[in-house]
Amino acid sequence: MVKKITFLVSLTLISCTLITILFLVHWWNQPLGQPLMIPTLTAAPSTPIAQEERLTETATVTTPDRVQTEATPSPPAETEPPLPTPSPTDTTTPTPEPTATPEGPKPMYILAAGVDSTSEGYRSGLADVIRIIRIDFETPRVTVLTLPRDLWVELPGMTEEYAYITHGKINTAYTHGIPHLGRYGGEGGGPGLLAHTIAHNYGLVVDHYAVVNMEVFVDIVNALGGITLNLSRTWDGRADTENPDHMAWVFEEGRHHMWGDEALRFARIRLNHTEIMRTDNQTKVICAIRDKMLQPNVFTALPNMVQAFHGRVQTDLSPAQITQLISLLPKLEPENLLFVRFPNEMFVQGREFDPFMELSTFVWDIPIEDARSFIQDFMQDQITIEIGGGGGRRCP
Repeated sequence: MVKKITFLVSLTLISCTLITILFLVHWWNQPLGQPLMIPTLTAAPSTPIAQEERLTETATVTTPDRVQTEATPSPPAETEPPLPTPSPTDTTTPTPEPTATPEGPKPMYILAAGVDSTSEGYRSGLADVIRIIRIDFETPRVTVLTLPRDLWVELPGMTEEYAYITHGKINTAYTHGIPHLGRYGGEGGGPGLLAHTIAHNYGLVVDHYAVVNMEVFVDIVNALGGITLNLSRTWDGRADTENPDHMAWVFEEGRHHMWGDEALRFARIRLNHTEIMRTDNQTKVICAIRDKMLQPNVFTALPNMVQAFHGRVQTDLSPAQITQLISLLPKLEPENLLFVRFPNEMFVQGREFDPFMELSTFVWDIPIEDARSFIQDFMQDQITIEIGGGGGRRCP
């Protein structure tokens, strides 16, 4: 009898242990948020995009050179003429095809966005920071592309009630996609429409997304114990606050140890300078965060980091993927971390009529062909620091 009870108890413990392990394995590999679903439109945007570069409608994310899910059938379209068939009299021996070689892992593309809001649950805000992170695991190499928030784009996937919103600034795509507003009919909410918009206009389809708001950004910097920045000039951001005498918005030339609220103010300075300079300052902040995360004592900050992230970041990455990305950081050589943006000469000021706001608004009037060409170079890893004029740069 005792042996039987011992056997049953042991069997129960083993079963509970297996169930717990299976649950943890399942959780470890599950996305923390709604996965991206990007049903890219088959119809061409009103802006000129080459037919061969358009994406067909898909059920899930696709990326260059690979498809994660089979594409759904598309309407008949013009196709290239078939290759000529050799005539019966042609005795030329066909050239053998090259032997296929195993390919390394494909790059991963992550949409990273910063929202200018502190609202709980991400129920408002514009995506005023938009970066696409290309991760090459084999090298390893990370290239970060900045998309200016004032790009004028076509907005796909709007609901019937809001079908008149055909265009807008790219940073409004996140806002229009917020679920409770009822403007976007697709999946993924704000990150989904932002990713969909980027794919629709520029042919770049991301695999994942990660979105933080201003409050989370402040907490992350604080969890790290602050960051250090060396400024080569004085930055005056008083025009960006309602209080013009607010000296906390002035950052003198020299070395600064910034806590979260200070780093946020510095990263938001714009009106006395330019949006281009603000982008470069945000890159400095990102580099400072990276430097702090590579310090040996960062492990003591991990509990605070986890608390800052847990349940407060919009992302479809799984815990396993996040761990993989963090483990990549120490292996990344300085020359293999590159920040790229459109060269200075591409930034031409313009204005467009916003159908939702019913007013004329400032935009960067960058021809879509030029933007797509630069983004294609980014996807092909062809942008280097030698481009100049803001094209590519490394952390200082």
